[in-house]
Amino acid sequence: MSTVNIPQWNAHGVLPPINLASPTSLDRSPYNVTLTDLIHRYATSRQRKNILNGFLNFRHELHNLGLVQGFQWLDGSFLENIELIEERSPNDIDIVTFYCLPSNVTQITLLDSNPRLFNSKHTKKDFLVDAYFVQLNTNNNKALIRNAIYWNTFGRIGVMICGKAI
Repeated sequence: MSTVNIPQWNAHGVLPPINLASPTSLDRSPYNVTLTDLIHRYATSRQRKNILNGFLNFRHELHNLGLVQGFQWLDGSFLENIELIEERSPNDIDIVTFYCLPSNVTQITLLDSNPRLFNSKHTKKDFLVDAYFVQLNTNNNKALIRNAIYWNTFGRIGVMICGKAI
């Protein structure tokens, strides 16, 4: 997987398109970055560090449940220069986790193993994460495609949560 550095915000306080010459081309968001790059780029204030700490704890809980293959798309005010745009700190980080369900686990047993982890109300409180989930290894291709299209307009940065990228 090829990764890139996270650029500075543009004049509007948001991340610029990957391809400035053709911002609507197939070469656009999300940026593929490392977790280390995400932390180095956004750990700029106490609140941002708290959010990143919550995000790391959220990922740790996902790993404890066996969710170790997939990737995450991140977005929201956390990725914007919200301190300048709205003169406030970010409240949380918005995340879509695209995951592969382990072979010996069903969605029901996964949900039952830690219901709070799959409830956005609780993840906001517990981890400062507004969390959503999309299963990748499913036979329901229509739902997978529908979710990918929906969340494609959402994601700006991709952070791998599988293999050696952890």
